[in-house]
Parts: sequence; structure tokens; C-alpha cells
Amino acid sequence: MAKALNPDQCGILHQYYPISECCLCNANARIRELQLEVGKLKSKAKRKRVKANP
Repeated sequence: MAKALNPDQCGILHQYYPISECCLCNANARIRELQLEVGKLKSKAKRKRVKANP
């Protein structure tokens, strides 16, 4: 797996490696996925709290 230390190196790496092999891009994509999941869980918890405390 290609390792980019910062986003500037990312662009250079992508000329030679596919984005799927870039650990920095994979990590950033995973972070976004997890943030979305956390947001969904928070809103679900909020809805349950509202139902429990009318």
C-alpha cells in the first residue's frame, strides 16, 4: 500500500497508484463513513428520548 504523509503527496502518488491503494484517502473515506454513522445513531437516540419523555 502506498503511504502519503500529507495530502500534497497524495496527488503525486495518484499518478502512479490507484486511489484505493492510498492509505490516506482510505482513512479519510472511512472517517467520513463513521461520522455519518455516528450522526444517524445520534438522531435515532434523540428520537427515542423524545418518545420516552413526552
